Amino acid sequence: PEQIPDIASTVKILKDIIPFNIFCSALILSMLGFGFVKMSLRLILRANETINVLEFFKLSDWLIFVLIASLAAVVFIKDDLSLYAKLAGLNTLLVITVLYFVQALGIIKFFLLKKGLPVIILPMFFIFLGSLSIMAFAFSVFILSGYGALDVWTDFRKLNGGSKETGNGEENQ
Repeated sequence: PEQIPDIASTVKILKDIIPFNIFCSALILSMLGFGFVKMSLRLILRANETINVLEFFKLSDWLIFVLIASLAAVVFIKDDLSLYAKLAGLNTLLVITVLYFVQALGIIKFFLLKKGLPVIILPMFFIFLGSLSIMAFAFSVFILSGYGALDVWTDFRKLNGGSKETGNGEENQ
């Protein structure tokens, strides 16, 4: 009897983030499909070259504005004013956060490969965190999403190439 209000609030939250759940399901299916195609190419066509995708994954720099706008919608829109706008902001924020988390994984994989470390460290780390607690896993996803978003300004992997400033304020191409 005491748990019924908790269950009702949990069901309401899950109902509100259905678009995010659909996105996550599609992302997982896409990753499984990509893994299957990659394995098939290696086995059937004897393709020995590795297919590098994650370590060079980079979102458009303009997507940071979508992240900021959706975060503002979640924080500043009151439930009684426009619940649908707040829910749209929440689902957009969750989707963008997952994308920036994937970018952070790409950054970490890039540096693991650069240092010659085994890439298996990355999934083992998340399995370890998941075995500790779901909160530890969620916290690490949150922190890594911020790390992925920070890549917009810092360009950790130097994927943009382009220009570098010289000491006198001029740009070198």
